[in-house]
Parts: sequence; structure tokens; C-alpha cells
Amino acid sequence: RELEKQRDAKTLAKPGKPWTVKTWLTHWVETIAPLAVNENTMVGYGVAVRKHLIPALGAHRLDKLRPEHIERFYGNMQADGRKAGTIHQIHRTFRAALNEAVRRGHLGRNPVQLAKAPRLREEEVEPYTVEEVQRLLRTADDRRNSAR
Repeated sequence: RELEKQRDAKTLAKPGKPWTVKTWLTHWVETIAPLAVNENTMVGYGVAVRKHLIPALGAHRLDKLRPEHIERFYGNMQADGRKAGTIHQIHRTFRAALNEAVRRGHLGRNPVQLAKAPRLREEEVEPYTVEEVQRLLRTADDRRNSAR
């Protein structure tokens, strides 16, 4: 009955050696992700995976990873002075990697989707005044290719 419950909840582990977060992320970033995204995105994925995710969460079994582990990791990053934007970029990378694990049946549910990332604070942007724009355009008129 327990196995049937796990099967119905899609949390039943596949037979064989279970994936760890490290082995899955390494496989994903080296094999799967490059097929779907451009080079610049891959650079960001590589940094997030190798510098942040694997050292902090790599030892966990993929099927045993919980949102609380991820939220603790985010809290530690904040305590170390990381900006919320950096944490959100890591969060998006991790979510994409584990969404693929769910899609392939290695994971029943994506714990990153349940984890709360730190709130991003939007900074108020001060627009240029009309006088500032006019001064900028006058300055640009003195240059070759001012229209550009």
C-alpha cells in the first residue's frame, strides 16, 4: 500500500542507484542544458551550479531534497551578503534543472517550486527631466553620428 501511495503521488524512486543533487546538476549542466539554451545562459547556469548549488546542496539525495533545505541555503546566502538578485538567478537555474528531473521521472515533485526565494526589492528609477534630456541631445549634436 505504501508503494502504491508513492506511485500515485509520483514520489516512487526509480530502481538503481539514486541521483544526488551533485550528480544530477552536473549531468544537467553538461549534457541537457546546452542543447536548449545559448552560450550566455550556459555561463550563468555553470556559475550557479558549480559555485553555489553543488557546494551547498550537492550531497543531498535528489529524492530527499526538501524546500526547507533550499530555503536554509537561501538564508545562508543572504547572511553571507549575497544580493537577492543573485539568489533569484540561482533559484531560477535550480528550478529549471529540477523541472527536467521531474519531466524525466527522476523526481516526483520539484522542491524548488515550493521553496520561497528572498523578496526582490525594486528600486525606484528617477527618470530624466525634460531639461536633462534636452541638454543630453544638445551635447550629442556636437558629435559625429549624433543621431545614433
